[in-house]
Amino acid sequence: LVSALAGQRRNNGSYEGWPGSTAFAVIALRAGGEGGIEQSISWLAKVQNGDGGWGDVPGSPSTADGTGAAMQAMPASSVAKHGLGFLRTGTLTLQTSTPPCIRSADPSSNTPHCSSG
Repeated sequence: LVSALAGQRRNNGSYEGWPGSTAFAVIALRAGGEGGIEQSISWLAKVQNGDGGWGDVPGSPSTADGTGAAMQAMPASSVAKHGLGFLRTGTLTLQTSTPPCIRSADPSSNTPHCSSG
């Protein structure tokens, strides 16, 4: 399995060109005792967003899932510390930027009511 996974790595170090796939591949290869993950870690560092997080694809908005996976792939690095900054501040913004929605007390209504904050 380890050699099959290592064989899927692209020339730029990524897996599928996706930060999440690359992060999980690095984690699996490290757990399997495989070396040669430095290029993948370098690719992850290059595609980190300015806010410290990682999105589903390079350049897409950062997500908590993508950021957490990338941080696990390179723990204790300055890049991971920047990711922690996103998780501490960016996810709070993401969670509070959408107005809360509640279901109507009327059981015949399937339309949620969203407040404007």
